[in-house]
Amino acid sequence: MPRFWPFRHLGLKLLSVGLAALLWMVVAGEQVVERGLRVPLELQRVPPGLELQGEFPTTIDVRVRGSSGTLSRMTAGDVVVVLDLRGTEPGRHLFPVSPGQVRAPFGVDVVQVIPDTVVMTFVEKAAGSAPARPAAIGGKP
Repeated sequence: MPRFWPFRHLGLKLLSVGLAALLWMVVAGEQVVERGLRVPLELQRVPPGLELQGEFPTTIDVRVRGSSGTLSRMTAGDVVVVLDLRGTEPGRHLFPVSPGQVRAPFGVDVVQVIPDTVVMTFVEKAAGSAPARPAAIGGKP
C-alpha cells in the first residue's frame, strides 16, 4: 500500500496555488460597468409585397452592462437590435422592442432599450412599379 507524502512535489503545489490566486485576483478585479450605446435597428423577414411608408427610427438607444475590458473592446457593429417582421400586414403597427431582441457579444448584458416600442406603417407595393430613373435635361456636352 503506497504511503501518502503531503510534501512531495511541494514546489509544484505552491506554484499552482499561487497561479490560482493570481488568476482569481485578475478576474475578480475587473469592474462591472454600464454604458449607453446608440445601435442600428435591423429589420428581418419583411413580408414580400409590402414596403415601409413614412419614417421610422433607424437607431435604438441601448444600455449594456459588462466588465470594463469587454465593453472597451466592443466595436460599433457588435450590438444590433433585431426586429422580426414576419406575418406583418398592411397598416400601422406598434412593435415592442425588448432586451431579448438585442444581439450582443458574450459577457455583455442588455439592461434597457429606449424606445421600447417602434411605430411603422406598411403599404402594399404598387403592381408593376419600376425604379425611378433620372431624366436627362439638355444635350450632350
